[in-house]
Amino acid sequence: MEFLYDAALNAFVMWLPLVAADNGGGLARMLRLPYGSTSVDDVVFEGDEVLGPNKTTAALYLGPALCYAAIQIEVWISSTPSDQWYVFLAAVGGGCGAVLGDYLKSGIKRAKNMPPGQPWFPWDQIDYVVGGYVGYALVSLGQGLLLHPVILALMVLFALLTKTPGNWIFYCIGLRNTPY
Repeated sequence: MEFLYDAALNAFVMWLPLVAADNGGGLARMLRLPYGSTSVDDVVFEGDEVLGPNKTTAALYLGPALCYAAIQIEVWISSTPSDQWYVFLAAVGGGCGAVLGDYLKSGIKRAKNMPPGQPWFPWDQIDYVVGGYVGYALVSLGQGLLLHPVILALMVLFALLTKTPGNWIFYCIGLRNTPY
């Protein structure tokens, strides 16, 4: 039972920064930050629709930055001394992984001729978690640590339970273009 409690706590602490990273593109668009409305398709794929118009280049810098801020807040709340280099690497790995997981899922949707914004359960709910977990895992391996797959399973569960109501809330405040 103690293992499950520890795994759930670790999964929750790892999942929250990924939620922040996953919303970087919408926040950049809402705040009119540089490249907040510039599609990755326009920059990388010369206008060909590969990912869709909602995948902005700003997410690539704001996602990891928000992930870093969320991890720093968690460290501050827990009053736990931490290796700042590892915090930085975890934020870059988790934040970039979350954004790239979303981009990869969107690319697969386009390859399947699914229009941007069309729901695709469960992948729309878990794309950022899977990508972020891979990013965290790569950073952890570099530090000689292994992430338990139960943590991924719990993070996926958190995402499945919260993504749909979260998307609706973010749609209402202007962070998303669609309510799902």
